[in-house]
Amino acid sequence: MPETKSEKPAVPGGVEIGVFYGLKSPYGRIIEVYSDPAKATQAAVRHEIYNGWEVEVIKVRVEEVE
Repeated sequence: MPETKSEKPAVPGGVEIGVFYGLKSPYGRIIEVYSDPAKATQAAVRHEIYNGWEVEVIKVRVEEVE
C-alpha cells in the first residue's frame, strides 16, 4: 500500500497546522484546544460542572505553535 502524506503542513514537534476546536472562556480567551470536537465538548461540560463557567466550543485555526 503506498504511503499518503497529510495535506496539512507539519511543524516541529509533530503538531499539525489546521482547524481545531477551542474552548472560549467567559472572559473571551481561548483556554484549551482539542483536535476532536467530542473531547472539546466534554471539557466544556467539565468546566461548567467544576468551575461554573459557561465556555463555548469554537473552531480555531492553528497557524503557529510556540
